[in-house]
Amino acid sequence: MSSVRVLRSASEIFERSVRFSGESRRFVKFKRMKDLNSEWPKRKYQAANMPFLQVDVDNFKTEVLAAKKPVMLEAYAEWCPPCTTTEMNVKRAVLATRGRVLLARFNVDHSADLAAMIGVKGVPTVIVYYLGSEMMRDVGTDTVTKYIGIVNWALSLDNAHDVIPPP
Repeated sequence: MSSVRVLRSASEIFERSVRFSGESRRFVKFKRMKDLNSEWPKRKYQAANMPFLQVDVDNFKTEVLAAKKPVMLEAYAEWCPPCTTTEMNVKRAVLATRGRVLLARFNVDHSADLAAMIGVKGVPTVIVYYLGSEMMRDVGTDTVTKYIGIVNWALSLDNAHDVIPPP
């Protein structure tokens, strides 16, 4: 038992891996990934300035239900901290589609009648519409990866002849 030593922190583990194995493979991969992800702040800035459709009861049928493309509708509230995270994650996921998926948002406090009409019971809620019908609903905040999967699934609806289960 005296030969077993518990490492106390991640920095100690990192120092030991570099010290005992020279420049380990993990360290080299970390450096390379850091270089590859240098464009991420630029993409984050683009997502922050991405336009979206502001939806209310008057234009819901014309903008969302009559759209020929898949539409991701986000229900949010200004006082909700997870809604800001969801907004950025959904914008990043939709930004990669280059206009093949539309992003629409509405504030549940300003459009309470629209929230009641489509059955929004909690915020944030992301609903995918395609050809006038609701295809999927996700309540709560998720990661960018989950929203990218949802966006890819929504894009596959355009080419599908059979029903594809949601992710």
